Amino acid sequence: MIALKKMEIEMSFEDFKSTNKGEYGEAIVDEILAKKGYTIYSPVAGSHLIDRFVVKKGKVYGLDVKTKPKRKFYPDTGFDVADYEKYKKLRAEHNMEVLIVFVDEDEGSVYGNFLSKLEVPYEDNRNSYPFKSPPDRHNKVCIYFPISNMSTIRNLTEKEIEILKSLSSNYDDKSEVEAKALEELNAEINVISQEDYKKIKDK
Repeated sequence: MIALKKMEIEMSFEDFKSTNKGEYGEAIVDEILAKKGYTIYSPVAGSHLIDRFVVKKGKVYGLDVKTKPKRKFYPDTGFDVADYEKYKKLRAEHNMEVLIVFVDEDEGSVYGNFLSKLEVPYEDNRNSYPFKSPPDRHNKVCIYFPISNMSTIRNLTEKEIEILKSLSSNYDDKSEVEAKALEELNAEINVISQEDYKKIKDK
């Protein structure tokens, strides 16, 4: 059983001076959804399947927030395949739609959609979506979805963008070494298309 607490939404810059980027992104989304009439619940402690459960008009949704820019050279964004499998399991076992929201300081906006909408097949001149990346050195695989499958929820304020960028060094609580390795991996992924990867893999 997951222990949940109802979220009381009130945030200020002072609250986030020592927090990480992911938590600040979650707080932004909490505030947006609260203003739209959702009641928001979060796991009390420990590891958890998903960031939030949100309720409106008796309907319960899973919610996960990704505080990260889209890829630089591709019109897409994504997350770990391991997370994707967790979302699909939650959806299947509880007949619950899962909402994925991205907080993107580079684009200056908050956008996303339900998982079922993100999964709608789409092709451009480089990739077929959903697109899974090559495994990295730790055998980690990411899955990417096109921005065209997402809807803008609202634009970020200049202050929110400033705070997100100031917190980037703490993104996901990674050490400096881990952050550098992730940056190098993203650079590698950003310069290879699905078609190019297939050619390399088939050699």
